Amino acid sequence: MTMCDYEMRDYSSMVRDAEGYSIELKKDSANNHIYGRFLTALGEFKNGNSSKAMKLVDDVMKDSSIGLPYQRRAFSYGKAIFLAEQGNFNTALDLFNYALQMVNPNHAPLYHHALCLLKTGHTPEAIQEFQRLTTWIALGNTIFDLDYLTLNEYQGIGIAAVKAHYWLGVAYEQQGQKEQAIKEYQKFLDIWKDADFKSQEINDAHAQLTKLKAMANR
Repeated sequence: MTMCDYEMRDYSSMVRDAEGYSIELKKDSANNHIYGRFLTALGEFKNGNSSKAMKLVDDVMKDSSIGLPYQRRAFSYGKAIFLAEQGNFNTALDLFNYALQMVNPNHAPLYHHALCLLKTGHTPEAIQEFQRLTTWIALGNTIFDLDYLTLNEYQGIGIAAVKAHYWLGVAYEQQGQKEQAIKEYQKFLDIWKDADFKSQEINDAHAQLTKLKAMANR
């Protein structure tokens, strides 16, 4: 199970699956501070239990306090994802910056980091990261792929790469680059034209695209 798998799952079974996964990991990984608890927290969060989710995350952070610096940074990255999902973008960005201090500057693009950049007014930097998300291919090298980061599965593949086009549309529209915004919204909708799930981004992209095309035709 990955974070991408959870994007469209039935959330009623999500916590149960994650808890079972966590128990099995704990049996096999006595020295692993996480043992799937971030996934369990994600399940609780998606089911609307944000306070319980954050307690699980904070427990992991507490248990990891004796760990190596790179482990603490990896767990900080995981907590930043939850803060971003809650809309606490400024605090999340601070944690992302802390987590990424020791990584290679040419590392893989990170979806929630890019989103925090956009939401905190760092639009040019966000555009750069979202653009990289649409083209990034895993290199099979931990130094660049950052596959040791908590919940790293939600990166430049699958859903994250598709959503990057939507957020590029938002970013370009904010900067007044309407033609670029239209292209990105259209690309996003073309990829998910057969989507059989509810999506706020899809609804918004349709609305924004209609509005921008009407303005362009005046």
